[in-house]
Amino acid sequence: MLRSQPGRSFEWRVTARRGFTVLEVLLAFVILLVGCVSVYALFGRALISHKRAIDNTNVAVLAGNVFDDIAANYNPTYLDRNKDGVPDAGEDRNSNNVPDWFEGPGGRPRVNIPFIAGYYYEIFFSRPNDTDLVQCLFVTVKIYWTRPAEGTKGAPEAFYRTVYIKDLADSGG
Repeated sequence: MLRSQPGRSFEWRVTARRGFTVLEVLLAFVILLVGCVSVYALFGRALISHKRAIDNTNVAVLAGNVFDDIAANYNPTYLDRNKDGVPDAGEDRNSNNVPDWFEGPGGRPRVNIPFIAGYYYEIFFSRPNDTDLVQCLFVTVKIYWTRPAEGTKGAPEAFYRTVYIKDLADSGG
């Protein structure tokens, strides 16, 4: 800034600027906006990953419960009299792609089996060819869950386990 004092010639004296220019504020705002948009995009992906992790946990717990229940209650609930590899109560006799035991009121099971709302499963049995393993049953559980936003069935998660059943040879299964 140019100042004049009495008796002296003009001299240039720079005074300190105060505040920010409009251009600096605009540049800071653009940088902040890019950072916020990036964080919001990460939140969306994190929510999807969190939902998938919850589904995976529920599916694993449900599969463990099903295997334990088969080992404990094979005769009354999971018996496969016609030996087609599917429990008699869990067959899909009306061909609607839902096992019959999940067709109770409100999608709840009609029989006392492990259940988590929004998940259903199919069970498949096979017997080993080895005659020394007559008490063993190879069990495959495919668990499905619905995606509420889409109203569609998700891809199944498959779990495999060999279950030892004490009276399997006499059960007709």
